[in-house]
Amino acid sequence: MNTTSRVTGAVADVPMSRGFLRRRILWAMLCYFASALAMGWLLAPIRDYFIRAGYEPLMAVFWQAIATLLLLIWMAGWVVQTFDVPLRAGPRLAVGAGAMVLLLACDLLVGYLALGLSPWAIASHFANPEGGVVGVGLFIGALLPLLRGRR
Repeated sequence: MNTTSRVTGAVADVPMSRGFLRRRILWAMLCYFASALAMGWLLAPIRDYFIRAGYEPLMAVFWQAIATLLLLIWMAGWVVQTFDVPLRAGPRLAVGAGAMVLLLACDLLVGYLALGLSPWAIASHFANPEGGVVGVGLFIGALLPLLRGRR
């Protein structure tokens, strides 16, 4: 089994170890996670403003999800290109799924520490329509690094 691959770009034909590949995948995942988290924190007050102004909560969450996914479409392409994540499905899914798992972990942590909710109470929010939109958005966000190819 070949444990090395090649780095393309400025430094061509340099052998790459598995550890180096894992670090690149980890950094890509963390960068993708940070961008999704930042976008959620920036758009949440705007979503809450529209809910208080009388808009349907489902529509406010839907538009927040659309705006976040538009950023993530761009960010997924940037992350896999910048960190030179291989075109194989495994590394690409590791970036996307890992970032979305970290988002869920942050959701649980904030819900528990800031709101005093149990993990079961937080998970039960996914049963309502707004939570369904969030769940679908997380699933699509996990797939985006796989779907975004190199240019």
